[in-house]
Amino acid sequence: MGNYEKRGQPTKYTKELADKICQLVSTHPVGITTLIRDYGLPDRQTIYNWLNTYVDFFDNYMKAKEKQAHVLADDSLEVCMRIPTYIDKEGNERIDSGMLGRAKLELDAIRWSAGKLAPKWYGDSKHQAPVNNEVDDDCKKRYQELDQRNKKEF
Repeated sequence: MGNYEKRGQPTKYTKELADKICQLVSTHPVGITTLIRDYGLPDRQTIYNWLNTYVDFFDNYMKAKEKQAHVLADDSLEVCMRIPTYIDKEGNERIDSGMLGRAKLELDAIRWSAGKLAPKWYGDSKHQAPVNNEVDDDCKKRYQELDQRNKKEF
């Protein structure tokens, strides 16, 4: 067990508090620790215990995390806009290369998180399993039929 400073307020589970946590998660591009600090939520261990105890809270929290992927994707545009520039001796606008590296790291983290939270939207499509194998097999069969029908002898 880590040596964490206890944050947040001690409280009992309520649907209203669970809904507030899910609403905050779904609308902010930050982790639960930051939300606890900024909004005075119960400590992280309490929230994790609730996720294990209350099925409705768990389901709503998972939906909130998927929605958070869209917030993260939108935030990635802001990361690009925050890269500072400067004017060199010749009067040309340049990008601060150190900050560019930091922005790339931040974008990689955002892309990874969004891809894991909402793989259908932001995941690496070449690794996604087909949604319906029966439909996928039918499509492959039709492609093969079309290939055979349109095959030309040269």
